[in-house]
Parts: sequence; C-alpha cells; structure tokens
Amino acid sequence: MPATLLFSLNMEVHQLSLLLYNRNAIFRTIQVKFLHSIWVTLVFFGWMTIFLFVLKWINYLEVTSNTLISILFVLFHYTFMIGLWLNVIVYAAWVIHRMLITRVGFPISILCLVGLAILFSKLFSWSEPPLINWIGSLWTISFGYFEDLALDLIFITQYNQISLSLFIFTVGILWLLYYLFTLLLEEKVEV
Repeated sequence: MPATLLFSLNMEVHQLSLLLYNRNAIFRTIQVKFLHSIWVTLVFFGWMTIFLFVLKWINYLEVTSNTLISILFVLFHYTFMIGLWLNVIVYAAWVIHRMLITRVGFPISILCLVGLAILFSKLFSWSEPPLINWIGSLWTISFGYFEDLALDLIFITQYNQISLSLFIFTVGILWLLYYLFTLLLEEKVEV
C-alpha cells in the first residue's frame, strides 16, 4: 500500500504546480491516491483469497474453512492497519520532503527525514501508553473462530476479541494526520 502511494505521489511531482494552484483539488487528489493504494491492496487480498481457497479445494491445505477464513480475516485486518499507518507516514514524509527540498536542498531534506524517523521511533518505543490499553478494552467483539489460532496482534485481545474502539480510534488519528499534512501541503509547499 505505501509503495503504491509513494509512486502515485512522485508521479504528481511533475504537475505539483498545477495541483497547488487549484487549492480545492488538493484534498480530492490526495484522497484518490490513498483510495488507489487501498484498492490495489484489496485486489491483492482478493486474489490471495481465491488462491488459498483453490489450494484448499485441491486438498493442498489441510485446514477447515472456518480456520482459513479466520486466518484470512486476521491477516487482512492486521496488514491493512499497518498499511494505513505506513501510508500516512509515507505521505507525511513526502510532504515534509517537498516542503524542505525548495528551502534547504535534497541532501539536507533527506537527512532531516532520517533524523525525524529516528526521533519518532525512539519517542514511541519507550512505553505502551495506558490510554491505548483502555481504549482497546472499550468496545470489543468476540469471535470463536480465533481459538485455534495462536495470534497476539494489536487489535486481537487475549480473549479472542477484536477491539473496534481501538480500530475506530486509530482510523480517526490517521485521518487527522492526513488532514493536517494536507493542510501543510496546501499552505507551505512551494514549487
């Protein structure tokens, strides 16, 4: 997902002056780029699902249909959320790079991005905030099919539940970051 977004954003660099001149089109254009990357991911998961069910149909996989559906659901859910986070991080880095490249040049811009990446990785790796644990316990849905899967993932709790409150909170944070970086693109990026 992030690679598709980055490729699409870099193709837009050639027409960035036209994009920034028409300020109303910025939000729609960037949304289309996000939706394109999500669409490519959905197509990939669709083909992967078809492939796995064909393997099950020819008895190459020895799992039950419920287990296969559970595995696919957890895999899709987990990688989709990681992909969304990476999409927003790539978009933020692209906006910061576009903002800095005209002011300080390409090499300093890349060094600033590497420095920011190191800073944020150190900042967020110190501890898991209790607020995230509390939000994750608010609204959960139980699924019995996860019992035979030994998975410890971010949205799956230890009681075979999916935390919808954490999912909604994460999507809200990602949308806010997308909105703020699009405003930054609109106001501060020069061509």
